[in-house]
Amino acid sequence: QLLHTFGRASKTYDILGQVVCGYFRPPADSAERLALTIQVVEWRGAFGSFQLDLNLIGPDPEDAAPYLAGQERLRRALERARRKVADIERRVQPADPAAPRNLTPLREVPQVIRGLVQDLERQGRQGVRRTVHAEERGTQQRPVHMAIEDLHRAGPDQFFFDEHRRTIVVLGSRHRAHAFTPEGRHATSFSLDPAAVDRRVRRGRWRVATEEERGGLLKAVAEQR
Repeated sequence: QLLHTFGRASKTYDILGQVVCGYFRPPADSAERLALTIQVVEWRGAFGSFQLDLNLIGPDPEDAAPYLAGQERLRRALERARRKVADIERRVQPADPAAPRNLTPLREVPQVIRGLVQDLERQGRQGVRRTVHAEERGTQQRPVHMAIEDLHRAGPDQFFFDEHRRTIVVLGSRHRAHAFTPEGRHATSFSLDPAAVDRRVRRGRWRVATEEERGGLLKAVAEQR
């Protein structure tokens, strides 16, 4: 149940369904496990417009990326759930803003949650049967390839130095971000919106990479390939 502190009495925000999934295997340099909470959330946008979203609660994308690397089935399960949620939202919100909303499609939200749970349980069973090597072999090639492409397309203002992790982060298209070590090794890729980039810069976690750091990274990556 949603606590009053977090908006239980709110008329503009409501949690319609929720599922917790995990634990996800920690990366080699961590002993902490990761769980994610997935919610179907109803809220009000501009001028009271009806909005329905699939909301993920967990660590920020960069911290979660090492845990979720290779979780291709999870990504597909979330995409299916998002499409269903978007379809429900479309049918609830009438074309004419002045017309009453059709709330009947909201009854399908529990079915979306059940389908997501089944997808996640199926993923868990299949994941046990498959080796980690096979999972990584089929899923890690594409992120590395895209990271290199985004690296060579990026302008000077798309390179940032992460003061905490001592990595160089390169921003790509479609909200992609890629972290590299100064030695040119691809560390991880994740999704990040512009607002999150601004927050990291304001808080001093990130700073714009220097020309020397950018050039050093490009040279190091070229030498590794």
